[in-house]
Amino acid sequence: MLARKAGIAATSADLVNPLPRAVIGEWIDRAATRLGCEAEPVETTFAELEQQLSRVECALLRLPNSDYLAILHGSTRTVSVLAPDLSIHRLSIAQICEAIREPLEGPRRLEIEEMLEDAGVPKRHREKSVDAILREQLGATRFNDCWVLRVPPGAAQWRWLRQTNAPLNALALAAFHAVAYVLWIASWLVLGQSALQGRLDRGWLLAWALLLFTLVPFRLLTTWFQGLLAVGIGGILKQRILAGALRLKPEEMRHQGIGHFLGQALEAETLETLALNGGIAGLLATIELAVACVVLGRFAPVLLVWWILTVALSWRFLKAYRRWTEARLSMTHDLVERMVGHRTRLAQQRRDQWHEEEDRALDNYV
Repeated sequence: MLARKAGIAATSADLVNPLPRAVIGEWIDRAATRLGCEAEPVETTFAELEQQLSRVECALLRLPNSDYLAILHGSTRTVSVLAPDLSIHRLSIAQICEAIREPLEGPRRLEIEEMLEDAGVPKRHREKSVDAILREQLGATRFNDCWVLRVPPGAAQWRWLRQTNAPLNALALAAFHAVAYVLWIASWLVLGQSALQGRLDRGWLLAWALLLFTLVPFRLLTTWFQGLLAVGIGGILKQRILAGALRLKPEEMRHQGIGHFLGQALEAETLETLALNGGIAGLLATIELAVACVVLGRFAPVLLVWWILTVALSWRFLKAYRRWTEARLSMTHDLVERMVGHRTRLAQQRRDQWHEEEDRALDNYV
């Protein structure tokens, strides 16, 4: 139910409860696999436990008394947990951490309190002093009874996008940018009308300034959600590339060669940068074009014709750019293969023929 509630379960398989002596970590891993998701054990320390819980998303947490918390997501001070009746409740992170540390802190607390009493520490300062000493003594203690549920790297793209909240971030980005753009146009509309009508008084200037000040938080929110969207999708790309590299078979390596994979690795960073920056800019430009059509009124068809011409030229450029990229990848592959086999070329090929194929490839590339 936790996986379904979080939207990461691909199937609705019925799970059999683990046997009393079963290793719970192995059972959770098998159960997650049956549901089409992935369960990753997470290890942390008591010192970092509160920070980790505030950032956790969809996790199972085992308490010292063998109870479990089904955590949907965390925030600064609380976490949202799924109850047995499938209702959602909020629990304090401090209380959860206290329950986890209690079996180790309990026996030591009495000893530390007696020590502070013998040392003459005032009673009003004792509790804070005990907590500080316990944090110092037990801060490095490891805690590994936590499993994070997430979408496996090889899953469909839409499942990954849902897990990173990419659709909601994209909608929020579009909405805030649209409001900011309308406010920006309205500010210049106010200033332009007052100037053209010869009534540049204090009231119109104040309205213009208020519109500009109102614009600031929307611009900040636009930048914030643009960062969330870029980081989320960038993380997806990197995880999928790594998952694909780890699943490569020896036959594929022998068929494509070292140079081909090196070229792909070099292009991956460029792909991420261009796709994120260009994709987000394209999304925001679509909104600006829609607002511009409203502002232009009866002149909007001129903008539409210009837009169609731009799309046609961009499509032509895209096809040429694709051929250029394929040529660059092929050249990277050939270069690496020649570097690896340079001794063979020295022994079997005439000196005046060493660079004929490279010259042809470079000429085609230019």
